[in-house]
Amino acid sequence: TSGERLAFLRQCGALHNFTSFYSKMLVQGVSAWSSIYETRSLHNVDYSLKGFHPTNAVDQTFTEDEIQNEYQSGLLFTNNRSESVEAFQEIVDLCRNYDVNVAVVVLPVSDNILWQLSDWDTFRNWAETFCKDNNCDFYDMNLLKNRNELFSIEYSFSDDIHLSAEGANACTRQLAEILKLREDGEDVSDLFFDNYVEAIDNLPYNLYLNR
Repeated sequence: TSGERLAFLRQCGALHNFTSFYSKMLVQGVSAWSSIYETRSLHNVDYSLKGFHPTNAVDQTFTEDEIQNEYQSGLLFTNNRSESVEAFQEIVDLCRNYDVNVAVVVLPVSDNILWQLSDWDTFRNWAETFCKDNNCDFYDMNLLKNRNELFSIEYSFSDDIHLSAEGANACTRQLAEILKLREDGEDVSDLFFDNYVEAIDNLPYNLYLNR
């Protein structure tokens, strides 16, 4: 039943189980969520049978010419499909019906994507409004003030939009710390930039940009 699945999700996502649970979420993705939906344990899984392996890091660093030429060369696609928003709303409503607190987390993308695309704050404004309207916590890991220390373009990503195993572990640890602070009643807003303009201005690529 839906109630049993939510109870199982609570058990898997307990704070003391963050390292094992959320690193699987970040690396395995859909297959791990399918296991939870079907109330199958994530533990003692024979990954060789499922083709699981941590993704290797691939250095995504732009050359100096690319830094100049790629800066805001594209526009972020922010046209949220109504069916996707409705499905997301249904998930949030289901969680609320069973007294499950919802936290919406935006995982980090590489410096390259942040650098190339503009209009990130249109997405941020939509997400923050959605979360405020639905009483959800919202954490955008791209806006972390210590992002440059946590995620390196050389080691933290397997491509422009996916974390490597090292990046996933770093993201998991940071998210666990944030949620523990929130559980203790701490205000974590000072850990984040207010918007993407500030975050992108803090990227190392700015050292090489001729404005």
